[in-house]
Parts: sequence; C-alpha cells; structure tokens
Amino acid sequence: GITNYFKFLKWCCWVMVILSLLHVPVLLVNYSALGNAYGAAYGVNSYHTNNSIGSSFNLATTTFGNLGSAEDVDFVDIPGCDEMELPLSGCRVQKNNVAILYSFIDAAGTIFFILAWLWLRTFESKESR
Repeated sequence: GITNYFKFLKWCCWVMVILSLLHVPVLLVNYSALGNAYGAAYGVNSYHTNNSIGSSFNLATTTFGNLGSAEDVDFVDIPGCDEMELPLSGCRVQKNNVAILYSFIDAAGTIFFILAWLWLRTFESKESR
C-alpha cells in the first residue's frame, strides 16, 4: 500500500516533467507572438508591457487564444529565428500550420499519457500480487 503510493507519486512527477517538456515549444510560440503584437501596437517591448500589466497577465500570454495581433491574422513569428539562416521559408509560419503542429503535440502527449497509465496499472497489479 504505502510503497505503491510513493511509486505513484514518482510516476506522476515523471509524467508531468515529460509532458511539460513536450509542450515548451507551444508556450514559447504563444508567449512571443503576443509580446510582439503588443510591442508593435504600443511601441514598447514585450518585457516592459508584461511587467507593467502584471503577473496574472503573463500567465494568460501562454494560451492559444493569444497567438498574435488582429492585424497579423495569417502568420506567426517563430521565436529565436534568424531570417538570414532561413532565407527561403523565413521566420513566419502560417497560423493553420501552427495549429496542426499543436494538434500533433497534443496527440503525442495524450498517447504518452495513456501508455504511461497502462504501464502504471500493470506495474501496480504486479506489485499487489
């Protein structure tokens, strides 16, 4: 009983770490897209804008609904991208392609979680015998 509880806690930690790492690109793209949108609209950089608004707003910038400004409906700028290194495709991606990428990342996370849950169930059933 007690050992299974602590093994379950260990399993939860590992699943959370792996799912968090899997979703880091999504958070970075969403956060940088909104920062660039507000920076262009108000003439300030995203760091200043987010600090002046508050920390609760910073958390909201990581969501999918904040993916860029209304003026730039079709494209998203990729954070950390250099136009000189990618002259053909550039550093702008269409939002529908970003949505497809997000779907694949979510599907991979869901598949990983189901496999991890199945592994946990078989491991706990072996331990209980």
